Amino acid sequence: MEYFGISFKGDCWIDENGIFWGDSADEFLADIFGNSEINKITITKGTQIMISHDGIKEIELFNDKLHKVIKYAIKKCD
Repeated sequence: MEYFGISFKGDCWIDENGIFWGDSADEFLADIFGNSEINKITITKGTQIMISHDGIKEIELFNDKLHKVIKYAIKKCD
């Protein structure tokens, strides 16, 4: 299945807030926003991605400095 330009595998769902959740079917390079140390990231197969109804894509990563999981916006590189 493809949604907003990203291929997904396995079970996908939409939560009560209208956010689409799914696991990436392919590996791809993405720009990451909101992280002062990382500009680009490789999204590996199986990475859980959340997409809002208006197409904003996010992933969750552990932030070592804050010692907690943070949502970061991503944009798939062309």
